[in-house]
Amino acid sequence: VEPSVSSLYQSVPIAQDASVLAIGERTNANGSKKFRELLAAGDVDGMVHMAREQAGHGSHLLDVCTAYVGRDEVADMNAVIKRFIADVTVPLAIDSTEVPVIETALKHYGGKAVINSINLEDGEERLDTVCRLARRHGAAVIALTIDEQGVAKSCERKIEVARRIYELATERHGIRPRAL
Repeated sequence: VEPSVSSLYQSVPIAQDASVLAIGERTNANGSKKFRELLAAGDVDGMVHMAREQAGHGSHLLDVCTAYVGRDEVADMNAVIKRFIADVTVPLAIDSTEVPVIETALKHYGGKAVINSINLEDGEERLDTVCRLARRHGAAVIALTIDEQGVAKSCERKIEVARRIYELATERHGIRPRAL
């Protein structure tokens, strides 16, 4: 069985025939000024419109991030996820550095999401926590080659960090290799 992620409406295989899985990034408060403004205004209809527009332009998944200084990220994610699961057909990549935000999103999400992302920047504890959530909710994960020493820059270091994350996720937490 090929690994996939899903919304309530459709399933999308992680491995795409075109060899590229296109993740729309406009529904990310850190990367989109318009989305951040809509979030600050509480304009969920506007955010839904942005999400649908990205899906219409060919995004296979949408990256959703509600992190914005001075706001309650959990409450914002909760409001956005509840509307997106009802009104957006493509699967979502839950993007947060905060475990409670990831957890609230996964609790409400009806499909199989992606968690963006895991790494070892703060050691194994946070990775373990997020992997347990991923396993419990059947989510796939995006892993970044970052560890306690920072971003891996050389090919050798990238492979070393990737191998360590792979082993922790698959052997310690039982995440299927194709869900990474």
